[in-house]
Amino acid sequence: MKTILKYAAILSLLLVLLGAAYAQQSESTAMASAAGAFVLIWFVLIGAILLFVLVSFIAFIWAIIDILKAKNETNWKILWVIICLFLGLIGVIIYYFVGRKQKM
Repeated sequence: MKTILKYAAILSLLLVLLGAAYAQQSESTAMASAAGAFVLIWFVLIGAILLFVLVSFIAFIWAIIDILKAKNETNWKILWVIICLFLGLIGVIIYYFVGRKQKM
């Protein structure tokens, strides 16, 4: 999991650097500067979104595995899987703080 997060951080950094390189390479007119700034902001946003999606996916997989390994009854497991499925990252956070305390 740490390796995946490391690669996601490297990808985000590369997107930022690519946007900065594009901004420097463009002409010095106001329009070119605005275009370079737009590209830089676009790459930063894409990198942040990719990082958020990756972290959310990893957290979701972790929660599902943790729920399925629990020795609780099946209804408890089904309920938490549905909560995590429909609420996404918020469901995983709720499970982490509430569901893990109920886990046997």
